[in-house]
Amino acid sequence: MMGNCSDCGLAVPDAIGTRCFLTGRTVPKNEVEQWDCHFFSKTIVEDGMPLSPEQHYLIRRSELDGQK
Repeated sequence: MMGNCSDCGLAVPDAIGTRCFLTGRTVPKNEVEQWDCHFFSKTIVEDGMPLSPEQHYLIRRSELDGQK
């Protein structure tokens, strides 16, 4: 599943654009909507609050480890 940074649970907004928690790469603000990423993880909301990028990373990692 591929998606862009604006909908990703691994995205960490910063002054320049959006930084990926997993790769550490910063995507400039003008490219956030166009960026397709193999590490995309749809934002998960529990009790009305989105999970943190760290929590999304742990979930995504366990999913990928389970596929091996």
